[in-house]
Amino acid sequence: MADNIGVMIAAAGLAIVILSSVGGLVWKLARQEAQLRAEHNAEISALKEKLYQVEIWARDEFVRKGSFDLVVGRLEKGFSDLRSEIAGRLDRMGEKIDHIKA
Repeated sequence: MADNIGVMIAAAGLAIVILSSVGGLVWKLARQEAQLRAEHNAEISALKEKLYQVEIWARDEFVRKGSFDLVVGRLEKGFSDLRSEIAGRLDRMGEKIDHIKA
């Protein structure tokens, strides 16, 4: 019976050592995870700020009134040239049709 008590005490001691080791390991992993999450959140915040700055820069750089008016003017001139070209081709086609009828 004394042997059984000794074995039980040894088993209990071993269980306590194993549980405390596992608990310590879990505690360390939890702290590392918290640290990594904090670093990750800081990186995400920095990226969000940089993206915001790029959006603001792009807005200010590409949507200025002068450059917008210039682009609209180019589009209007292009459409006008295209309309003139189409009208010229239609006139020539009409002349060819009139020539064929005659």
